[in-house]
Amino acid sequence: MTNRLKGLFFCLIALSAIFLFLPKQLFAQNLLYNPGFEELLFNWEPSSGLEIALNFTTSSYVKKSGEYSALIRHSKTGSYGARQIVKNIVGEENYSAKGYVLFNNEKAKSARIRIAWYSSEDGSGTQIKTNDSNIVDTPSSSWQVLDIGIMEAPSSAKSAEFRILLASIEDGIESLVNFDDLSFEVAQAATPTPTTTAATQTPTPSSYSDIYISEFLPYPENSDEWVELYNDNDFEVILNGWYIDDIENDGSSPKQISGTVSSKSYKQFFLLSNAYLNNSGDDVRLLNGSQDERDATSFETSTQGKSWSKDNDGDWCQRDPTPNASNPDCPVEGAAISSLTPTPTPLAGGSPTPTKKPTPKPTPTLTPTPTGEILGEEATPAAEEPTPTPMVLGEKTSNPVKFIPFVFIGLGSLLLLTSGGFILSPKLKMKYNHLRKSGEGEKII
Repeated sequence: MTNRLKGLFFCLIALSAIFLFLPKQLFAQNLLYNPGFEELLFNWEPSSGLEIALNFTTSSYVKKSGEYSALIRHSKTGSYGARQIVKNIVGEENYSAKGYVLFNNEKAKSARIRIAWYSSEDGSGTQIKTNDSNIVDTPSSSWQVLDIGIMEAPSSAKSAEFRILLASIEDGIESLVNFDDLSFEVAQAATPTPTTTAATQTPTPSSYSDIYISEFLPYPENSDEWVELYNDNDFEVILNGWYIDDIENDGSSPKQISGTVSSKSYKQFFLLSNAYLNNSGDDVRLLNGSQDERDATSFETSTQGKSWSKDNDGDWCQRDPTPNASNPDCPVEGAAISSLTPTPTPLAGGSPTPTKKPTPKPTPTLTPTPTGEILGEEATPAAEEPTPTPMVLGEKTSNPVKFIPFVFIGLGSLLLLTSGGFILSPKLKMKYNHLRKSGEGEKII
């Protein structure tokens, strides 16, 4: 076997090894179509529902990669955005979702990614479950990551809705953010990390005193419920792993919250639900990382769109919401609503017990959309935008990356065939050399 033939065989073996042993992630297929908005808004649509001032378009001025990003702009309290239906979901399969947001607008409140699972093939009907990414709520001039990580699809899931959502700071104040480089892929289950001394040193959520419930919205008009906390300490507190709960040992499971509250400051925490607290009365409790009660209060009535807030005298009353800010004094006449049973300021070393009420949790009187989101109308696209050929939402498209190994193998085979002709046919090569020397090589047909 000549050196040339040996070299060709070596190349083929090397290409085959690359194909077999490269990480599977290199060939992972993004289940989203047009995830970077390079085809403008093709295969994306604004979430539908109530008529709101929602503008969903593309931007060529701000982008993480490529030529475009998605721009979501609205001026309504609550979470609104855009969606894409992904079909052919396999129940109990592992998936991952990720994306990037440019959150540089102080009038925007928060941004996140949400995956909603459906038992229907086309994303219709009642959603089974949702998974949310981390919430970005701090303005920055840099792109910030939104990552749900690895999640298991419900066993009955057949489709999923990938949503990009923006919450505005309040009605009438326009806010905007950009989204780009979104991904939704089949993922491998995370490999458990071996137990080591370093791995066991996971920090426990800190426990603080002097953190109080200062305001809460149990009956929103078209947004999520929220609870505002006040940090009465002379230092910043990090509440990662703390909880908001309703009546103790009854009702729903505690809702985990995470965030930093500056000294002598207020911070609003969304419960990512509009039906966690009962409209007809409930308890509102603050629990630390060990689920020990740090503060609590209760209410027996609520008015849609009005929050319960505590003033400097410790009186509670229903007013227009004032999130992330100090609360005004309650009215002199009827300042403390008799139906409210506020919990006194907790003392160090002990936790007050809120008044318990066996009030059942009725279905809220809101009329949310089936997905639990307030959804908007599609903005009129710019005149110069191309009109791509329609396709079914969520239809999987070929991924050019997965053809790379076949290109390598094809090139290797072509080299083998062309070179092998001379190696494996010595008679033809000798005849060619004889004719070339005799000057008749150009007459060969």
